[in-house]
Amino acid sequence: MVKELVHTYFQNKSAGLPGNDDTGTMSAWLVYSMMGIYPIAPGEPKYAITTPMFDKITIQLNSKYYKNKNLIIERIINNNGKIKSIELNGKNHNGFFITHDQLVNGSTLKVIQE
Repeated sequence: MVKELVHTYFQNKSAGLPGNDDTGTMSAWLVYSMMGIYPIAPGEPKYAITTPMFDKITIQLNSKYYKNKNLIIERIINNNGKIKSIELNGKNHNGFFITHDQLVNGSTLKVIQE
């Protein structure tokens, strides 16, 4: 559903961004969604995990705040695009939600499609 929303409503043309984006809310949702994660509620440090739209994303973390230098999000493509499993640091991650601490204290999040 996220992929369909992105392709339907976000386009590189006049009025290619839905709603009033004066504060960047919809743009932020787009960036998060394309990375395969997005915050589920304002002020709650928890993300929903979806299929990333890129094969590999590297997020550079500020060493002033985080122990790891980078967080890598990978998409492993097989057939139909539905999520088969999720791995955090090579171990199975149960569920489609992840806390901010789990995410930034990991080094690699892999979303494996069926």
